[in-house]
Amino acid sequence: MEWVGPRGPWKVITVAYWYSLEDLESREVLAYHWHPNSGSPLVTPHLHLGTAYAVDPGPLVRCHLPTGRVAVEDVIRLAIELGARPLQKRWERILDEGQAAYEQWRTRS
Repeated sequence: MEWVGPRGPWKVITVAYWYSLEDLESREVLAYHWHPNSGSPLVTPHLHLGTAYAVDPGPLVRCHLPTGRVAVEDVIRLAIELGARPLQKRWERILDEGQAAYEQWRTRS
């Protein structure tokens, strides 16, 4: 029996995510959430604005701003754009390759 398909012997699926970007004082800047099976009535991907900046976001801080599904590679790119220092010199290539594989084999868009 053949166990290895075109993707290899394993299939990894994303069942939920909680991506959070924080400042140096551990205050949340942004949080991307998707938790369709958590028991929450909100099952769609969404974004929360954090309270890390002095600007008052008003009621937006309590809102679930709609997004599409967000790949972790996108969040890492955003963190670098916001000033995080990459640990690898070839970080762009690594993220591009990871995201390309994700997009090729994902079962939902």
